[in-house]
Amino acid sequence: MAGEFKGDFTRDTFHAYRHYSSVFQQQGRVSLDADGNEQASLLLNLLRSVGKDIIADGDAPSNQFTVFPFTPPAGTTDRDFAIMPGHVFVDGILCALNGAKNPFSIADASGKIQVSQWLVDGIPYQKNQYVTAVVVDPTKTADTPFGNLPVLNSVDSPDPNARTLTIKPALSAPAGAPLNGYRLIRIPTFLHQPDYIPTDDETKALANSLVPGQTGFLIYLDAWERHISYIQTPHIREVALGGPDTCVRSQLLSQIKIAWDLEIPLDQLRKATKNDVQKYKSLLEDQYQSHNRGWLRARLKPVDTSTPDPCMCHPDARYRGSENQLYRVEVHLPGKAATSGLPAIDAIAVSSSSTSGSTFKWSRNNGSDVYPVVSVSKSEVMVETIGRDVRSTLKSQDWVELLDDILILQGKPGPLLQVSEVSANDRRVILVASSPIEISANDPSHPHPFLRRWDQKDPSSSGTSGGIPIVEAASTQSDGWVDLEEGIQIQFVSALSPQVPDEPGSTDFEAPANFYRTGDYWLIPARTALRGGIEWPATSDNPPVPIALSPHGVDHHYLPLGVVTLASATSGQLNVTAPFVSSIDPII
Repeated sequence: MAGEFKGDFTRDTFHAYRHYSSVFQQQGRVSLDADGNEQASLLLNLLRSVGKDIIADGDAPSNQFTVFPFTPPAGTTDRDFAIMPGHVFVDGILCALNGAKNPFSIADASGKIQVSQWLVDGIPYQKNQYVTAVVVDPTKTADTPFGNLPVLNSVDSPDPNARTLTIKPALSAPAGAPLNGYRLIRIPTFLHQPDYIPTDDETKALANSLVPGQTGFLIYLDAWERHISYIQTPHIREVALGGPDTCVRSQLLSQIKIAWDLEIPLDQLRKATKNDVQKYKSLLEDQYQSHNRGWLRARLKPVDTSTPDPCMCHPDARYRGSENQLYRVEVHLPGKAATSGLPAIDAIAVSSSSTSGSTFKWSRNNGSDVYPVVSVSKSEVMVETIGRDVRSTLKSQDWVELLDDILILQGKPGPLLQVSEVSANDRRVILVASSPIEISANDPSHPHPFLRRWDQKDPSSSGTSGGIPIVEAASTQSDGWVDLEEGIQIQFVSALSPQVPDEPGSTDFEAPANFYRTGDYWLIPARTALRGGIEWPATSDNPPVPIALSPHGVDHHYLPLGVVTLASATSGQLNVTAPFVSSIDPII
């Protein structure tokens, strides 16, 4: 699994390089979550591998997943562009933006229409949504639009009881169009898309950094798998069970972004064609998901060589925990790491309040201990639950991260805050310091807020933390090992290859360096059996040498979609081209 993978799992046993084809259950044996999850991963990997071999990146059904400009409604100053819903493939993965065709009839000439169904693609019609109308005629190979794009229609005066909408501007059906062929399609835009809320950097760049004839931005698709629990989607929990959750989900996100920080000459962007998909895809990967996102090794504290008896091991030379755990080491703040010649570092004793480089956090339960938030006011947090059992119950001195849908979708970390006290009676959590985020009940600006507990400790008395600084070892043999707990140690290792361009598209190269990305993680299964150990690859040497691994996830898949420029500084009208997406015909 290369998505977020933050559930209460035993471990992840899927590895594509092993070429397993299926998982077989045996009678009378214990069934574990890892077995079923591996079977699902095997089938998913097969489907995506076949898709990658036969479908090129950027292939899509006709007139689907293309970006295009449109004229915003009067009074709107936002710079925005639209995306035609549909499907597109990247790395064999089917990415989708929903756009069901809803039958409708025109009620009168003022713009009022009556739709067949109100809940389309799971979302009701709302004011200011963008739509377009087409005529579906089985005698024709393509739908006929009501108007000429790029003018979209906006929804006004929605009435769910009568299932009527007022459309502005009013729709005018094409001459001779069959009345039973009218269809309404909801259109996502860059600023209003289901899987993403653009960052401030993106909206500011679109509003302030475009100069007609001089600058332009690459529009691209970012596809990745998000962890979904009952907090984000309450209906997946069976309420008949009285509260406990069961399975979680992996959701494939299709996010439309602009590469505002990727400097590409406008002349080069204007010459782009479908044949340049892999070139620009490579530029996106170098910028946002380079080969060197960090390398980590894990081990148990080695044998104490100072003891006279070679048969005696230091008591730390094993996993000392009383329970089987799945440890998760995750990047918190992004950036480059420091290099140190220090010996082993104690993660509990490192203060991180003033760190300015990359940092990490860790959990012994794969970051699965979460607490839905009702409201946040200064240092007081009201939660729905303080834990499902003794092990997961929040306690004083715990560190929690305050998150919501927006932070997760934008790939940003939440503030790390320390718990001062917990009141089980009224489910109230008091923080050591005031939260930088205020949240009211059902706050639309902070959808689905929750606390996630992490198990690192920070001696800072301020009650806030930036995470534990990432320090790369100057020597891979004995330098820079970080103690987590129960005898487990980790070591961040510097990048060795390949060399990287000093800027996108350059032929000048510089030494490789790790750039740590928020949310990337490593998993370390720890087991009490066989005197205690961890599952981590190592050499066959004596003693074994742990092998440095790249992050287990989160893997992102990038696809260039188009180019956005400013047509006129006076009107603010955007010009959008889509040279990368190719239409494919259905196989008959």
